[in-house]
Amino acid sequence: MGGRVCGRGGQLVEPTQKFYTMKSTPTAEQNFYLESCVAERFGVTRHALENFRSHELKKTEWKKEGRDIYLSERAIEKLRKSLGDPDVECSSCLKNGSAAPELVQLVVIRTYPNPRLLLARFPDPTTPTDAAPVRVQCLNNANFRTGMKIKAKPPTDSFPLYRLEGRGPRFPGRW
Repeated sequence: MGGRVCGRGGQLVEPTQKFYTMKSTPTAEQNFYLESCVAERFGVTRHALENFRSHELKKTEWKKEGRDIYLSERAIEKLRKSLGDPDVECSSCLKNGSAAPELVQLVVIRTYPNPRLLLARFPDPTTPTDAAPVRVQCLNNANFRTGMKIKAKPPTDSFPLYRLEGRGPRFPGRW
């Protein structure tokens, strides 16, 4: 016997053969589905899907990006088998690429009594779709003043407000 014993379950490995362990990590080639949308399609609560994810799925079969949780295709198949419903269509829950949303420039119109909300408009309201004011989420609106220019991320399906990008002003009106 020219081989030697490896420490992994007593497997024999030839001296010229290399022993690699490959972890299956989420890659960009895999398709991922938004968990909240999948829960809606299957007719289950997010809490039930969270329990399923923590008990039945491996860490490599789901991922978290920001506030959103995405399930891999393998996780969707396991969910279909578990619920016994193979005909549920989840293609609309497919993640739209990994490109970051573009930033838009806005001008503050007013601050709300709610300290985490601003009312803003687009700087050039020549187009009718951009003429409507939008609400922007921020950490604290105390130092924002009317006319200040800010950058914000557009709303997503899971979150209906624009989100302030970067820090807020340190002093009133100073940007």
